[in-house]
Amino acid sequence: MHEREGVVAPINLRIGLFSTAAVDNIDINPKSSTASTSLHGTAASINQHINGDNVGLRRDIPGLVTTEKELKILLTTYTDVLPCHLPSTITMPEFQEPKNKLAYEGLKTSIEEDRHWLQDDCHSSWAVFHSKRCNKDKLHADLTALLPIWRDDSKSPSTIRHT
Repeated sequence: MHEREGVVAPINLRIGLFSTAAVDNIDINPKSSTASTSLHGTAASINQHINGDNVGLRRDIPGLVTTEKELKILLTTYTDVLPCHLPSTITMPEFQEPKNKLAYEGLKTSIEEDRHWLQDDCHSSWAVFHSKRCNKDKLHADLTALLPIWRDDSKSPSTIRHT
């Protein structure tokens, strides 16, 4: 699938969904009393957020690989984390009102709801407060997938850019 689609993506991920990634380091310390080897790498997971009626488009899954000769090597664009560097100075852009007024109004509404929670309903957690207010008929579980692990350092600019 990675050769056909040009990306490395687990088969449960779908097309057309808003997706976010989480990246973290994986460290197995050889000085631990139970460790026999060490590992330092980076794990990334992809979360796809189902929104209302948009459940995404399932990807076409090819037949199973039957022999070892059919296995292909991952794309070098996935396996090779290329070096990069940060600019010496970083400037923050000026705040601009969003062009999408509907999204901006939704953000203002969310901020007002959070203020209400802080002022009136702080006896319950933020998550409980908002879960009571949502339409449970439209809820779907998000999709989550773990990508293959990289050997590179999770906090390097190269790894973050690669992700």
